[in-house]
Amino acid sequence: MSGIMELYRRWPEDLVEGFREASGLGLEVGGDIVFCGMGGSASAGDYLAVLSRITGGPRISVVKDFSAWEGPGEEGYTLIACSYSGNTVETLWCASRYGDRASGVVTLSSGGRLLELSRERGWAHIKLPRGYHPRAAFSRMIGALLGLVWGSVLGLGDVKAVSNYMGESSWARAGELLRVLDGRSIAAIDVCEPTIPLGVRLKNELSENSKMMAKISVYPESAHNDIVPLEAYKDQLAAAIIAGGWGFCKEVLTVVGDIYREIGVPYASFNLDLNSPLGFLREALSLTMAFGIASVRLARARGFEPEPTPLIDRYKALLKGLLQASPD
Repeated sequence: MSGIMELYRRWPEDLVEGFREASGLGLEVGGDIVFCGMGGSASAGDYLAVLSRITGGPRISVVKDFSAWEGPGEEGYTLIACSYSGNTVETLWCASRYGDRASGVVTLSSGGRLLELSRERGWAHIKLPRGYHPRAAFSRMIGALLGLVWGSVLGLGDVKAVSNYMGESSWARAGELLRVLDGRSIAAIDVCEPTIPLGVRLKNELSENSKMMAKISVYPESAHNDIVPLEAYKDQLAAAIIAGGWGFCKEVLTVVGDIYREIGVPYASFNLDLNSPLGFLREALSLTMAFGIASVRLARARGFEPEPTPLIDRYKALLKGLLQASPD
């Protein structure tokens, strides 16, 4: 398996290759979409959902747990299940529960039980390349999902333009984020409703790679609660503000930045373009690549290796044993 920084370096190429492969399969995705995934796989579904809102595309429901979600009806939705390993328990449960009721099912994995299940049930499958840390396979996943759902709308040239922008802009943005976070022990990630998926992604990268405590505050609601303890922790705290273009998101988060300046909390501010699909993809994927790069650099500055996640491994082992012992 390649080092995780090298995998992030591949993201521009991974985006294009994922799109090229999936759009060339000729698979049809119709109606609403139910997306099953966890962690980095789920974040790909979250980004897809925001893009769909921008384009007026299908309604996308992202299921990240053992949910009682009942779907839009007995028929008429496509199920997409994504797990890099193919062995994510929650994703397998979701796919098994809702796949047989779907009008179509597409799965994505590098192998594992999800591939076996797809073969058993005759589901379409997109094979992800082996040798990745799951969180670093995001660009390949999102490229494949773009090709699957929007392959008839987005052209390969569009995706290459997004890829080029990622390669040109993400390193400088990573440096900006690292300058703010280095030397701090807590990260506050401030978002509003449209930018929640990026906040979740940054939180996850800081948790997994940097081994850093990170919290998400969703404004304007957080202005009435989460904002209170910021001053008490200002010497340990750094912030990332991720604004978007819907409603008063930008204005609200500008005020939050003013408060950080008043109390002496360093922060980096980023703004998403939500006015066009390509604008969103350019900014969102550039920032997401920057999150990965910065989190790896920060891990090493803090004296941690970014790759190991032993408590996640322990959780998965305990959960698997619990479910196997359950009479249900």
